[in-house]
Amino acid sequence: MAQLSKAEEQRIAEFVERVTDLPPERLRMVALSELSWIHNRKKENGQKYSVLTNRNLVAAYRHALIEKFGAYSKITEYLRYSPARKEEYDQHQADTRKAKHNDVRPLDPDAFVNSALILLGECMFERWSNPKAIAALCALTGRRPVEVALRGRFAPVPTDRNQVVFSGQAKTRDAERAEAPYTIPILGDRELILSAIEKLRTEVDQTIDNKQFSAKYNKEIGLASKKAFQDLNGKPLIPSDLREAYAAVAYYEFAPRNVLDIAYKCEILGHKLIDTTLDYLGFYLETSE
Repeated sequence: MAQLSKAEEQRIAEFVERVTDLPPERLRMVALSELSWIHNRKKENGQKYSVLTNRNLVAAYRHALIEKFGAYSKITEYLRYSPARKEEYDQHQADTRKAKHNDVRPLDPDAFVNSALILLGECMFERWSNPKAIAALCALTGRRPVEVALRGRFAPVPTDRNQVVFSGQAKTRDAERAEAPYTIPILGDRELILSAIEKLRTEVDQTIDNKQFSAKYNKEIGLASKKAFQDLNGKPLIPSDLREAYAAVAYYEFAPRNVLDIAYKCEILGHKLIDTTLDYLGFYLETSE
């Protein structure tokens, strides 16, 4: 879920407080009114917020309501996406995916890996930086920032120096799947990468939650990523691009030739459904050879 602004967090808290003692017959109208505000609010430049941004905000409201009243309360039932809004969101996602698939970005695999290793080397042997180390490790492991810094567990595969067993996946509501281990390739010196993860865990407060981590580090990780990584058109890579780029390079370097790229990427990214992987096909590789 995208990080909320302080104003959004405050509005959600105030809404939860406001509905706590409302008579049941008023809950539906209050929920519909709040949904109308969400979908019609505008930015300072007069533009409406995107469908995806609004959906994330509705999800944040529902999370707060479920936490307070439970999943089957009336207010939770009322404050949800209508069929029409769901159709709008699905169309938005389909259009976004289509546009992405028709504008795939060129990437040099060697330059991508070398950039990550240089950035990580600077952190390990010159001057340590949490955001830079996290960006480098995301590129080399394909994991999310919170996974390399807090939640993920990485164990070397004894029989293959290019692989680790990973568990502790974020962004899944299935607790069993989150803890399920699976093997992933590593782009670069495994010993250096695992040492960097170990050091990172001593530098980042391990008691903070995902939300606190994002608020503290996301902006700086983004700056580090955009400065260190570019595609062959010169366009910077943001942190979410690193996971896609990793998957493209890992397929090129390690996948058996008889395995389809989307199937291999689905496996190493830990996706439950291959449909999710369709959003991770944003790069094609061009080598200097």
